[in-house]
Amino acid sequence: MISENKIILFPIAGQALSYKQKEFILKKFTDVSLTEIEEYIRKPVSEDEIFELCEKIEDEEKRQDLFDQAKTICEIKNITYYQLERLALIGEFLQIDETRTGFEFSLYNKSQREDYVFQLLLIRFAILSAVVEIMPLNGIASFFALSSLQTMLSAKVAEVYGFDLDIEHSMKIACGSVGIGLLFKSIGAGISRLLPFKLMWRASSAFASSYAVGITAKAYIAADGIINADNLKGIWESALEEGKSVFKQFRNYIYKNKKYLANEFKGLFPVSLMKKQKKS
Repeated sequence: MISENKIILFPIAGQALSYKQKEFILKKFTDVSLTEIEEYIRKPVSEDEIFELCEKIEDEEKRQDLFDQAKTICEIKNITYYQLERLALIGEFLQIDETRTGFEFSLYNKSQREDYVFQLLLIRFAILSAVVEIMPLNGIASFFALSSLQTMLSAKVAEVYGFDLDIEHSMKIACGSVGIGLLFKSIGAGISRLLPFKLMWRASSAFASSYAVGITAKAYIAADGIINADNLKGIWESALEEGKSVFKQFRNYIYKNKKYLANEFKGLFPVSLMKKQKKS
């Protein structure tokens, strides 16, 4: 594989490729097969090797083109913090000015990278939570689906900020530092799904609930797990109201793309939750 292709693939090395990513890469890399590409990205690639390859690219336009292609491949699928971090590395190696990275934040600032990925996760999981209410699931399966999404969201937020989210911390986020106020709210939201309310009302509630979980998880992590239960509850309640407002921005998008989004949800939970629905 030529050195330029190695630079482009560096941010996704070690990651599973989506169908669209494979399609894009095969159109761009006409000199290699999909097997060669997959074999390459499975192997660990050292930063030193990529740095040396980048140094050999002297043409400024070529450097920019390589960076842009790497960014495009990352963005075809939901970009992760890992990919963003490695994209920042090749940006530095290729001497790409931060004003030409295509991002509205500083790619080379760690805290800004973290906050960017957090926002992506927050909206993505809130949207998928809303889709749960549009999918043909009954109330019980819907409750399990939403709970699973919120648990996964908390774990991914912790991963972005390098926080060790063990069971104890997870329970504190979910229940408000061992208080049961937030737990009762979650259970109440789950029961409400059994009632014949309008789909978009339920979708709005699910969106806001997961949005609030993400905001609460971030606040908990920022406090290093040392936060008063009442403060945590207050953050959750404030974020819940904010989430209801934010939902309005995505309502039409969710409804128009519900089939595509439902498939994305099923990709996260391909078997377990579907089995719950079939048995019920």
